[in-house]
Amino acid sequence: MTAQAPEKNSYSTEDLVALVSDKLQCTKKDGSTIVGAVVDAVTELLAARPSLRVHNLGTLSVSERAARVGRNPKTGEAIDVAATTVINLRASQKLKDAVKAGHAAK
Repeated sequence: MTAQAPEKNSYSTEDLVALVSDKLQCTKKDGSTIVGAVVDAVTELLAARPSLRVHNLGTLSVSERAARVGRNPKTGEAIDVAATTVINLRASQKLKDAVKAGHAAK
């Protein structure tokens, strides 16, 4: 039995929980616990290390963006943009191929 995600422009945590619950044939409460545990684990790992490689998904990495001077698009006025930490996802080839195939079918 293959669970299918409902057709939407955007998905929520509830959609992910429903899909995980369906794939694992468990209750939505258990699915929510599983999804929450995965999110907590990823958060904890990325807080401690600069990257996390997940097979068939990709590599999540943490990088620093330096402070810079930006422009207000309406007025053109220069504004200071503070330095920040960002998370990047470099998708695996398998994920890229699956997304490409899914979009080509529509």
